[in-house]
Amino acid sequence: KRHRSEMMRALDRLLRFISIAIIPVFVIMFAKQYFFLHTGLEYAMSSTVAAIIGMIPEGLYLLVSVALAVSVISLARSKTLVHELSCKSAEALETAHCVQTVVMDKTGTITEGCMEVLETIPVPGMEGGALAELLGSFTAASGEDNATAQALRARFGALGGGWQPKAAVPFSSERKWGALVLKDGDEYILGAPEIVLGGGYAAFWGTVEPQLAAGRRVLVLARGHGVLEGGTLQHDPQALGFVVLSDKIRADAPATLAYFKAQGVDVKVISGDNAVSVAEVARRAGVEGAEHYLDMSRVPEDADLRGAEQAHAVFGRVTPQQKRALICALKDTGRTVAMIGDGVNDVLALKDADCSIAMAAGSEAAQHVAQLVLLSSNFSAMPQIVKEGRRVINNIERSATLFLVKNIFSFVVSLVLLFAAMPYPLVPAQISLLSGLLIGVPSFLLTFEPSYGRVRGSFMRSVLLNALPGGLVNVVNLLAVMWIGSGMGLPMEQISTVCTLLAGTAGFMVLLFLCWPLSRWRFAIVAAMGGGFIGACVLLGPLFGLSPLSGRAWTLLGVFAAATPALMCLFVFLVSRVKQRLRRSQRAKHAAGLSATLS
Repeated sequence: KRHRSEMMRALDRLLRFISIAIIPVFVIMFAKQYFFLHTGLEYAMSSTVAAIIGMIPEGLYLLVSVALAVSVISLARSKTLVHELSCKSAEALETAHCVQTVVMDKTGTITEGCMEVLETIPVPGMEGGALAELLGSFTAASGEDNATAQALRARFGALGGGWQPKAAVPFSSERKWGALVLKDGDEYILGAPEIVLGGGYAAFWGTVEPQLAAGRRVLVLARGHGVLEGGTLQHDPQALGFVVLSDKIRADAPATLAYFKAQGVDVKVISGDNAVSVAEVARRAGVEGAEHYLDMSRVPEDADLRGAEQAHAVFGRVTPQQKRALICALKDTGRTVAMIGDGVNDVLALKDADCSIAMAAGSEAAQHVAQLVLLSSNFSAMPQIVKEGRRVINNIERSATLFLVKNIFSFVVSLVLLFAAMPYPLVPAQISLLSGLLIGVPSFLLTFEPSYGRVRGSFMRSVLLNALPGGLVNVVNLLAVMWIGSGMGLPMEQISTVCTLLAGTAGFMVLLFLCWPLSRWRFAIVAAMGGGFIGACVLLGPLFGLSPLSGRAWTLLGVFAAATPALMCLFVFLVSRVKQRLRRSQRAKHAAGLSATLS
C-alpha cells in the first residue's frame, strides 16, 4: 500500500481547506465591495483577486518537489536508491529524520553476511571425515542457495554427493531447519541444535554453548527414521555432529552504531540465530544493552510483546511473525521505527515499519517492499540517510513558514473585511512583489542549505506556529493603517502603498528570524532580498501599484514601521509560551501512554 507522509498529508489538508474557503470569500468580498462600497468594477475585482491570491501558497508544492528531488539525487550519490519520488521519498525522508528506534537484522547488516565454516565437531563415535562427507552430500542434494548453504558448499562441496532424495523440506527461518528424506527412509536434518534435537540438546550443551558465547553460529546435522511427518519433527533425531560458522562484523558498524547512540536513537537487533550468539556479536559491534537478550523460541507465537521491546535490545530465534509483532509493539509506544533487513523473512517487518531499508545484496522481495535500498549494502550509509532526511524536512519547514505568513494575514484580513466597511487594501501586483522577493526566491535558495538539527513536533503545527507572529503583525498593521488612514482622509492608493511597505517590513523580519543565526549564505540571501525589495519599490513603483506618499502618509508609515519590531517580539514571545505548553502536554501524554503500555 502507498501511504502519504505526514508532511504531504498536512499540505494536502491545507490545500483542500483553502480551495473550499476561497469560493465563498471571493463571492462575498466582491459583492460587498462592488454593490455596497461602490468601489467600481475594476478595483473590486482586482482587490478581491489579490485577497484570494494571498491565501494560496503558490509555489509551495513545486518547492517541496524540488527539495525531494535534490535529496533523492544526493542519496543516489551515497549509493542509496529511493523507489519513488512522489510518495515513498517523502515518507522515507520524513520518517528518517525523526527515527527513534532502529531495528536491524544481524546477518548482512551488522555483519557482512558472508558465512565461513570454522570447524566441525563430530559426536563421539563419528569420524570427522565421515561427517564432512555427509555435510557435502546434504548440501549438494538440498539445492539451497542462502549464505549458510554457500559457506557449506565452499567447504564441503567437493566431498560426498550422489544423494537422490525422494522428499525434501526446505530450510525456513520459521522452522530453523531443513531436511532430506532418502529412498531408504533415512532422514537427515540440518538446523539449529536446540530446535532439531529437542530434549536431546541438553547432552550437548557443554559443546555448543562456548561457541555461541563467542558469537558464532552452530548447526547440527542429525539423522532419524520416521521422525518427519507432514513437514514437522515428531521425534528427536540422533545428532551426528556440529558445524561452527562465523560472520565478520562490518568494519563500519561500530561507528554507525555510535552515531545512533549520540543521536539518542535506540538500536534493537533481531535475528533467527541463537540469542546468545547474536548478543555477543551485537556487544562486539557496540550495541548498547546487548547483554539484555531474549530467546524468542521460548515465547508463544501469539504472545503480547508490549514491554519486552523496552526491556531487551537483542532478540534471537525470531520468526517472521515475531519480527512484525516487535515492530508493532515499538510503534504502539509512540516511537518512530526504522527497519533494516535483507531477507524474505524480513518482509513482514519491513512493510509495517515507519521507514523500511533493504540491502541490495539481499532478496529481491525485501528490496521491492522497502522504501530505501542501500545499493552497496553498506550499513555506514545510514547516518547520511538520517542527515538528508533532517536537511530536507528542516528546509521545507522553514520555507513553508514563509508561505504561510502571507496566507495567514490574507485570510484573517479578508475575514475581518467581510464585516467591515473597508475595501481590501492590496492589489495583485503588490502581492506578487511580496511573494516573489520575500517568499519565493529566498525559500528556494534556503532549500539547498545544510541543516541537520533534529526536528521535533508535528510538521504543520510547527509551521503554523512559526508563521503566526509574522502573519499577526501584518494583520494588526494593515487593519490599523486602513482605519487610521481612512480617518486621516488619505486616498486609497496611498493606504495601499503604506500597507505594502509595512507587509514588506514584516516579511523581511520574518526572513531574518528564520535565517538566524546568520551564516554567510543566509546573510547574502537576507541582504539581497531586502535590497531587491527596496530597489523594486523605488525604481519600479508604478509597475507594482505603488504611488507617491504625502507627508501624512510618510508619518503613518514611519510610526508603524518603528512599532513593527516591538510588535513582532511580542507575538514571538506569546507564541513561544504556547509552544512550551504544547511540548509539556505532549511529554505528559507520552509518559502516560508509555506507563500504561508497560503496566
